[in-house]
Amino acid sequence: MGFLIFGIFFILFFMKYVYLFNVEGTDVYKIGNSKHPEHRKKEVQTSCPYRVNMVFRFESEYPTQVETALHKKFGLQKEDEDGRELQREFFYLSLDDREMFLESCQKLENNFLILENNTYLQDKKK
Repeated sequence: MGFLIFGIFFILFFMKYVYLFNVEGTDVYKIGNSKHPEHRKKEVQTSCPYRVNMVFRFESEYPTQVETALHKKFGLQKEDEDGRELQREFFYLSLDDREMFLESCQKLENNFLILENNTYLQDKKK
């Protein structure tokens, strides 16, 4: 019973996700992070005239860092198919980008884990 309560507590307070939302009928996607991506989707939906769908969510210990790295990776893909500039966390993603999204998240997560556990870098900071 205690383990179950701890597990629920851990999920509610510590789990974070990097998510990929799609603006339905387009190749426009939103990349972000949240503890509660379903709730975040509803918030985004209120300010978007088109239906928003969750495509992926990736559980992460480094959600802010992974999100920022993905924003940099896709930083040049800020125009939709009509040439309009996309705002903030929205990107025009190809099929290849979408198919590689979870793999990209995992690679970035692994890199941040390696950096955090690198004692050589930690010693250099002192």
